[in-house]
Amino acid sequence: MGSGGFSGRAVVVCALAVGLAASGCTAAPAPAPPPENIVGDLLPDAINVDTRGTAPAPAPPIEGARVGGTLFVLEAAAPEHLDPQQISTPDALTIGTVLFRHLTNYIEDPKGGRLQLVGDLATNTGETTDGGRTWTYHLRDNIAFQDGTAITSKDIAYGIARSFGTYGQHGPQLVQDLLDPPRGYPGPTPATRRA
Repeated sequence: MGSGGFSGRAVVVCALAVGLAASGCTAAPAPAPPPENIVGDLLPDAINVDTRGTAPAPAPPIEGARVGGTLFVLEAAAPEHLDPQQISTPDALTIGTVLFRHLTNYIEDPKGGRLQLVGDLATNTGETTDGGRTWTYHLRDNIAFQDGTAITSKDIAYGIARSFGTYGQHGPQLVQDLLDPPRGYPGPTPATRRA
């Protein structure tokens, strides 16, 4: 589904529903919908949000930068994790910004202006028609892993789903606490990788 649509939250909820059904659990009641003006309420004037997808992605190359090379990180100890679903410390989050791409990301103004939230793997910052309960993202054409394998919506769904299992236990737990408070969904096993 390279440029097809999918709902980021719906993918999580569907994966959660499948896991709950498979384990014989029942889903918790849905939370109340957020206000209709979710972007305006959550991101007042601190961030420009590119809802139309007009910003370039990935961000334009930095003048004088070269592709490749070695990244040196100077710190007292190695980060606990560099697995995207397990990263939660500031040092690993910073390192992750140069290693991984996301559905959306930020473009920072080198002159100190406001951050701009833009589509990265997605064509824009997502679309919602129900006050933020469901989000739809369209993936860009010709996005691929480092080995050239195309990135599809199944890869995005797998990444979200694995954050619910043991792979994500060291990472941020906000989404898991909201969507699956009793932790009934175990996430995918290593055998189901990108199935």
